[in-house]
Amino acid sequence: MGELLAIGKVIKMPCMRSGLCKYPTETILVGKDALEKLAITSHGIPVVVEHPDEKITDQNISSIPVVGRVADMHYDTEQEIWLAHFVVDDINAVELLKNGYGVSTAWYGDEYASGGTFNNVSYDRELLVGRYEHLAIVKNPRYEMAVNPLFLNSKALQDDTSGDRIIDDTIKNEKRGIPMIGKIFKFLTTKEEIKTNEGEELVIEIEGVEMSLKDLAAELKDMEGKAAASKRIKLDGETEIEYDGKKTKVNELVKRYQDAKKASLPKDEKKEEVKEEPKKEAEVDPKDEKKDEVKDEKKESEVDPKEEKKETEDKDEEKKTNSRFDDLQAAHLNSAPEIQTDFISTHEKVLIGQSRYGSKK
Repeated sequence: MGELLAIGKVIKMPCMRSGLCKYPTETILVGKDALEKLAITSHGIPVVVEHPDEKITDQNISSIPVVGRVADMHYDTEQEIWLAHFVVDDINAVELLKNGYGVSTAWYGDEYASGGTFNNVSYDRELLVGRYEHLAIVKNPRYEMAVNPLFLNSKALQDDTSGDRIIDDTIKNEKRGIPMIGKIFKFLTTKEEIKTNEGEELVIEIEGVEMSLKDLAAELKDMEGKAAASKRIKLDGETEIEYDGKKTKVNELVKRYQDAKKASLPKDEKKEEVKEEPKKEAEVDPKDEKKDEVKDEKKESEVDPKEEKKETEDKDEEKKTNSRFDDLQAAHLNSAPEIQTDFISTHEKVLIGQSRYGSKK
């Protein structure tokens, strides 16, 4: 054993997970129910460095180098692992944990079920009821996640209550980067119990880079402020909000705003605002325009046969009249004694008279 600490280090770290556990001579299934029953037996069991070669009893405990005691074990539902909460009062044991050692549990089975398969892997038997004997600080833990101890009562964390909350968050978010660290240290900066000696500064390592707690808290506050400012929610016009002590629809507030703004404008700006835009010529639907064209074509093609016949007769009559007039005029000029015609119209008579006697004018 090494030198004893006046105040033991309060530590929390992962130690167990349900599933198959391979031992030198057999493979055993340790399920969640069995681990819950085991956890009840963990209170007060000794913490040792490496597993002893013999079973720990009341008779030989004085000869075994015990470096601490387990307070309890509790289940982390998010990571589905069991955490050991224990105290170590041996300086050498603390240094081993700081330098990469993990932990390993030792238990004895009282009841077993027969073998079977788990995730298509065969096992020899299943633990139903058992009890913990000790927790060992070891170089190569059986469970790969049973490393990275968290010291709850370090200089930065003076009380176990704040430590519990911080450690739980750290384990759950072990690889989540700055958001997780920010959450933890936002809590830290609100605790008056956090104290350092004169000249000391609290630092945290984030992705391999050390950062002061003060700078971290300042950057976190700035980032959260920007994030909050960017959250803009567009309201529906019918949404009611509290305004001047009354519930008012957004549409009504917008109208009141527009009216108030218009009333506050200078006269010249009001006149310009009142000006109406020139009315746009009515847009003609291409379909309607096509219909009109079809109608016009129809009108041109649909001529009344009676009107067409009458127009033809009038033209023929006019042609006959002009022909007879030419004959009469030629006869007059040649002093023909008599003109034979089938019919002389009034118009023709007038023309003959004018050619013989001239116009009345």
